[in-house]
Amino acid sequence: MVIIEANGGYHLKGYSSVSFKTGEPLQKLKADGTPLRVQQSVLLTRKSEQFPSKSHWRVQELAVAKQRQIEEWEKAIETAEPVAPSEGTTVAKFYETVFLPWLEELVKTGQRSHTTLVSYKRYWNTYLADHFNGTKTFKNYEPYIGAQFPQNLRRAEADRPYGLNTIRRLHSYASGIFARATELGYCKHNPWRDIKVANVPVTDAEQGGSVHRERSRSDNSEPRKRPQWRALSSSVASFSAPAVSPARARASAAMTRTSRSGASFNAALRYALAVYHNPRFQSPPAAWVIRRHVTHGNFALGVQDQTGK
Repeated sequence: MVIIEANGGYHLKGYSSVSFKTGEPLQKLKADGTPLRVQQSVLLTRKSEQFPSKSHWRVQELAVAKQRQIEEWEKAIETAEPVAPSEGTTVAKFYETVFLPWLEELVKTGQRSHTTLVSYKRYWNTYLADHFNGTKTFKNYEPYIGAQFPQNLRRAEADRPYGLNTIRRLHSYASGIFARATELGYCKHNPWRDIKVANVPVTDAEQGGSVHRERSRSDNSEPRKRPQWRALSSSVASFSAPAVSPARARASAAMTRTSRSGASFNAALRYALAVYHNPRFQSPPAAWVIRRHVTHGNFALGVQDQTGK
């Protein structure tokens, strides 16, 4: 810490995680949640005949005493039990003084991308700032308040809902802010976890009309039936070729049975190679039946689950 002369007085200037004037801990935190040391200054005394210069022994004595007091305040904060932040803090203040500096610090250390920071700022300035409006606190913010926000959000030029991607990102960024607040003790629960994107009306991107996406069906509709025969993944157990040897067909069929019974790709490949060289090699226990299709000279494989699962 240093002594500076300004505005007709002598000031002690330095960095600390507590206020130089009151000793109260500052609310600014680093990315890891530890207090951030902030540069500040405090008036020691006014310039007078008794305190003629900043190098005078009386001024130096005041500076040493103040510095010791600040160090005692810092030690008291470090040894004391952590105190939960006030739930009366507004969401807007938390975003500006805690969340945004924390996110910027993560960007500097490479733990978050610059694109993430830009997106948070854009969605905050465009949508979230007006919603939280500097008055909503963590204490009085309930899920129904957050649920009404995207429900009533409309495009000004067309008076219709926003697209699904916009609503998803808005939900994600709002939830991210509250998740960090919950982690630091500003609130006990993240209300945005109870808000479902599927319940929000959105605009269909292709038709331009408003749709309400719900995963439900009428009571009279029948459950969707799984097709009896299914095509296999080309990367694991099926292929198409003008001419296929019997050995290759056996190997592909073996890969089909092995991969569908839960084995890894490498295990399926090893088993297929064994069948390729030995047609009598027994297959692993599985309930799959191999079917061969020949269409226009091409060969493919399909499987059927005999267990009905």
